[in-house]
Amino acid sequence: MEFGKLQIVDNKSNIELFHIHVVRQNQKRWDVGEEISTFNFPEREYDIERQFLKFDKERRFEIIRKAKYQDYPSRNKCLFAVAHEDLDYWKNKFQNRRGYLIQIAKTQLIDGKWIQLDDTYFDENDEISNEELAEDFWSGNDFMTDAKPVVLFEGKFKILEIQT
Repeated sequence: MEFGKLQIVDNKSNIELFHIHVVRQNQKRWDVGEEISTFNFPEREYDIERQFLKFDKERRFEIIRKAKYQDYPSRNKCLFAVAHEDLDYWKNKFQNRRGYLIQIAKTQLIDGKWIQLDDTYFDENDEISNEELAEDFWSGNDFMTDAKPVVLFEGKFKILEIQT
């Protein structure tokens, strides 16, 4: 997979990716065989008092996306997924979330669009403006040697397998 190239999924595609589904106690868990559409996802919510910096960065990234990359899936309402070779990195990142159930869902993309980008730009904070980071993120640049590949998918997908 290459960074920054928008891909269209159709019924001839056979794209399998992994999503780490963080489930709160009152949230529905996913089941094998379930077909899900990101168009039914709620917008991501933030506790602005505790997560203001993350909220502000997401807001600025979305402004750049809407202005220059409006065909790309929005970070606010997409399925974040990864290729099998990147799964261990992301699994380790999510393992320490107390009070949450983690489901690792192997998914098959059915219909929609996706793009692989480098999430290092979202995590980077040192002396680079959020606007510059967003521009590099959406343009598909990889962050030198420490890339954190992530796929943003918008559309319909199927749960093939669940690991907890």
